[in-house]
Formats: sequence, structure tokens, C-alpha cells
Amino acid sequence: KELVLGIDGEVSERAYALKHLDDAGVINDEFESRPIVVAFNVPAASVGAFDRRVEDVTLVFEDVDDTSMTDGRTGSIWRKDTGVALEGPLKGKHMKRVRSLTSFWFAWSDFNPQTEIYVP
Repeated sequence: KELVLGIDGEVSERAYALKHLDDAGVINDEFESRPIVVAFNVPAASVGAFDRRVEDVTLVFEDVDDTSMTDGRTGSIWRKDTGVALEGPLKGKHMKRVRSLTSFWFAWSDFNPQTEIYVP
């Protein structure tokens, strides 16, 4: 009964256990040759997956607090649940959301049996 964020790509699937996100806050990863960030907004109990490319630059994120993250290149502050920059040089920019779904592992894996499991 583990909660996961499942990402459904063009040719593959990947699942991220929420327990790993609770520990890390954000996970920078690559999925189907695309740089992504998976972020957990604790108070909202909301998990989001976003393409880390903004204005043709690939950003790398670090956890700030329960609701926000920062990118190391510009120092902009981003909302974890919406992928919108709140402060800094990229203020107002949006990251493109990656198609994903929060589900129990048993349900996700029933429909996506070939899912790769993210291991930190």
C-alpha cells in the first residue's frame, strides 16, 4: 500500500515512492532522455513532476522548505506543486508538467506492470 508518483512516458513508465520524496523534497532525474524534477509539497500533500528545461537551460534543483525549491543556476525560488518561479531572475516562468499520477503501488503496477522503480 505504498503511495507512488507514477510517470507514464511515450515508451516506458517510472514510479517514485513518496517516502523517498518526503526525505529528499526534490529529486532531479532523467526520464526518456528528458531532464525532470519530482517535488513533494508537504503541506498540500501534492507531488509534481516537471521538465527541468527552462529557456533552453537545464536547471538542477535543491530543496528549500516544504513548499519551495531553488535552482542552482539562477537562484530562483520555485513552487513545488505548480512549477512556477516565485522569486529571482526566472520569476513568473513555468516548467512544463510531466504526465503523472499519484496512486497506490498495487494499483499503478496492475496497469503498468513494466514500471521501472526509482531507487535513490
